Amino acid sequence: MMKKLKKLITLWKSIFPLVLFMVSCYGHNVSAQVNSEDQSSLGTATRNVAKKSINIGFRFGTTISEFTDQQPYTNIAQGFIAGALVRYNFSKSFALQLETDYSQRGGRLTNFNLSGFLKAENQYLRMHNLEIPLFAQYSVPLGGADLKLNAGPAIGFNLHSGTVFEGTMFGETSFHTYTGEANVSSSINSYEISAIGGIGFEFDISDTLFLFVDARYKYGVTPVYEGYSYVLLEKIQGDLKNHSMSFSIGFGF
Repeated sequence: MMKKLKKLITLWKSIFPLVLFMVSCYGHNVSAQVNSEDQSSLGTATRNVAKKSINIGFRFGTTISEFTDQQPYTNIAQGFIAGALVRYNFSKSFALQLETDYSQRGGRLTNFNLSGFLKAENQYLRMHNLEIPLFAQYSVPLGGADLKLNAGPAIGFNLHSGTVFEGTMFGETSFHTYTGEANVSSSINSYEISAIGGIGFEFDISDTLFLFVDARYKYGVTPVYEGYSYVLLEKIQGDLKNHSMSFSIGFGF
């Protein structure tokens, strides 16, 4: 746990300069606007600048993910996603958006043990991840909303991985069924690099508040489960990546 915590601190240090840069740009814009306006319009000016330069928001939704098929007998799993975002708007049509998201991802795997008794086991593997994507965002006005196109890289940090499984052991004259849970964090890579693309709509509710809905696809670039074998044999192995869809709603100001 301490090793993972140190890695998480190192990861945050790597993105902190970008956050500091965005906040510094925001402060510079606010100062410039205040100096150019009469003191009596300070409140209005500050709200308008905040809306144009920096947005903060929160999102939550669901994920549908699966492992790649380097090994057969894989299937999809559903999870939950929630997070916060900071957006720096360079113009009305282009922005950079940094997020910190908690997400549940994974998939379903079926294992067969051919040594001794024949054992078949269905596993629901869920990964609890901290993900930090950075999006280039392009906006297009569309009726009373803005169409948002997002694309960019993401770094995922695995906090914990576990399986819920059920299986059957077959003997010569009988069989036995069982269920259980297991911590498999040691089998899952600590880090994952992925690419994310998405589309969404954003609606202004007031001068400072907006709502949004979006759909995204995450393509796993690096494997999350190395050396997986559905028959538990070293000669029959595959490095599994994780791909997923997510659907979310949120609000910002």
